[in-house]
Amino acid sequence: MGYLILPTMMKGNYAPSAPLANPDVRTTARSYYELLKVPSTASMEEIRMAWKKEVALLLSDGIGDMDKLEVINVAYETLADPQTRIDYDAEGETSLNFDSKLAISRDLFHEGLRPLSGPRQRPRRTRDIIHPISVTLEDLYKGKFATFSITRNIICKQCNGEGGINRDINICTTCGGEGATGAFREGRKLHSVCVACSGEGVLTSFRDECPICRGKKVVPVPTTMRARIEKGMEHGQRLALIGEGDQAPGADIGDVVILLQQETHPRFKRTGNNLHTKVEVDLLTALVGGKISVDHLNARVLSFALGGGEVTKKDGILKVIHNQGMPVYRKPGEFGDLYINFSITFPDRVEGRSVQLLRDALGPTHSMVEEDAFVEEVSLAEPEKGQGEEEGPDCNHQ
Repeated sequence: MGYLILPTMMKGNYAPSAPLANPDVRTTARSYYELLKVPSTASMEEIRMAWKKEVALLLSDGIGDMDKLEVINVAYETLADPQTRIDYDAEGETSLNFDSKLAISRDLFHEGLRPLSGPRQRPRRTRDIIHPISVTLEDLYKGKFATFSITRNIICKQCNGEGGINRDINICTTCGGEGATGAFREGRKLHSVCVACSGEGVLTSFRDECPICRGKKVVPVPTTMRARIEKGMEHGQRLALIGEGDQAPGADIGDVVILLQQETHPRFKRTGNNLHTKVEVDLLTALVGGKISVDHLNARVLSFALGGGEVTKKDGILKVIHNQGMPVYRKPGEFGDLYINFSITFPDRVEGRSVQLLRDALGPTHSMVEEDAFVEEVSLAEPEKGQGEEEGPDCNHQ
């Protein structure tokens, strides 16, 4: 099974092809998509059906506009070939070799061959199967093999992907078995692909529907697959299992594309290759210092010394441990950093001898009231639930 790592953001790019035999009939003003009356996002099947429709309309009067017919054929030849479509989408007709490709187009047109029937023809490809896989931050840190199940279409073995049994083959009555229809222009006959039989010259039918696939040519089959999640991979990254997608008669097999979806971690947050976590420190350790430990993603325990008063300057002070973040993808031995945001936890209250000990250690408390201020003694009470709450987070009364 082949693997291919895809960019985190993956777009389906396709591309273009051949210019025109008659330089006066170029489509600079109108794109090939406009000529075939399809959007630029059209599928291969939509392009093929649009081409057949346009050809049928042009030949409906028995004569047809041969220049326009040639343009339509070139547009189809361009967009039906995935590789040339990519070039066309990127650069338009300037990406195409007018002389050589128009010569091919002209030969196809005048000899009655359907576009893409020569060596440049490429079979269509089935759509990729996108399969999300849920992974933990630990999985992305340590790597793992993920096993998952999908249902993919397999060519029906009963009918060999034909959809029926007891086949009947008849000569196409539209083209008389030639695979092309013709019209006279300036004393000579010009040919175009037969729309009825798509240039095959015959029409195939079956007396009985396949009892297994019910005429669909493929059957859905549950399949178990296995993929390697590498160290340092990220949320949203894609991993392709090449040629493991749906099957279809006469088509290349697409891929199974795994989409990694990281679960929210209770203790760590990832930013690129760095990790962020929060550590609560008791008041005594914050004041006099001590040993702090952090459980890492691979079951290691990181231990480090915290100096007295190091995190008392302000709540939420930030420290960093270098090279203890996420492994850097496909760069063995390289790691991001681990950022720790400290906060201090205070005891609910202090009683007994501890009060005097604290006063001796911390010194006397300082009054928050000026000496000459008028002071009225009041008492605190618990408010009723939902009443008296501050409307904003920045209120700070003393």
